[in-house]
Amino acid sequence: MKKKMTSRRELLKNTAFSGAALAAASLITSCTKSEEKPAAQADDPAAATDAPAAADLPYVDPASNKAKALRYVEKASDAPADSRGDKGETKGSEQFCHNCQFYSEDNGEGGKCALFPGKLVKNEGWCVSWSLKAQS
Repeated sequence: MKKKMTSRRELLKNTAFSGAALAAASLITSCTKSEEKPAAQADDPAAATDAPAAADLPYVDPASNKAKALRYVEKASDAPADSRGDKGETKGSEQFCHNCQFYSEDNGEGGKCALFPGKLVKNEGWCVSWSLKAQS
C-alpha cells in the first residue's frame, strides 16, 4: 500500500483552520469566564455563604462588550422592535428580565442574571437570550 502524502496546500489549510478554532475557543472562554475562587476557598463551606448579596453588586453596564453582544437594555421598551419578537406563546412586549429563566434574587429594582455573573440587571430590562421562566 502506498501512503498518501499531504500536500502543502492541505497542510496550510488544516493549520489555519486549527488556529482559527483555537482562537475562537479562547475568545469564548475569556468572555464567559467569571472570577474563580482560590482552591482554599472553593472547599470552604463558610466561604460559599459569604457570596455578595444582590444589593451589594453593581449593575451591568449596557455599554460593555458582553451587554452589547446580548443586546441588553435596561428598559425592554428601548430594545429595537425587530429584535424583541414573540418567543413561543410569549409576546415580545411581555418579555422582561424579571420573568426570564436566567433571573434570580430580585431586590426590588433588579436581580442577578446567570448571563452576567457578579452583576445585576434591571427588572424591566431585556436581552436576546430571554427565555420564559418555568412556572412552579
